[in-house]
Amino acid sequence: MAVKEITDRLPDFEFDLITALMDIKLKRQEKIGQVNVYRVGIGIPWIDKLYLALRGWVLGFKLHQERGYQAVWSIMASFSGFAALGFKLKARIPFLLTLQEGDPVKKILKKVKFVRYRFNEIFTLADGLQSISYYLEDWGRHRYSLITTSSLIKTRAR
Repeated sequence: MAVKEITDRLPDFEFDLITALMDIKLKRQEKIGQVNVYRVGIGIPWIDKLYLALRGWVLGFKLHQERGYQAVWSIMASFSGFAALGFKLKARIPFLLTLQEGDPVKKILKKVKFVRYRFNEIFTLADGLQSISYYLEDWGRHRYSLITTSSLIKTRAR
């Protein structure tokens, strides 16, 4: 819903969204508002989330070769963050990270303990950080004192 609300307000832009399938009843490809939605996986949520994180960037890069994206945007530093990072590294385009996490930071860090280095790269290699709260902005900036303010695009919903 958040993506639809944001993209509906940007009528001069086209968006392609790569997300986890999560339910076999959903269409693998459809257009919702301004967004072309592509769903990857087999319809089992935990498998689809992992697939998105590990291989979502491949579909993104294939689409990029056809469409020539100007940037990659990840909402949340979770499974989509890993996919966006892989895509950024392959396509060499700017990466915007929106922090909209709902879980407590301790829980997030526990979940990513085996891939902590790569998780940190989601923050260190982002070209811009946008957050929905001061708390998440501080967390994003703190992630290993990662992002210098001189290279950071800073926006926050008020």
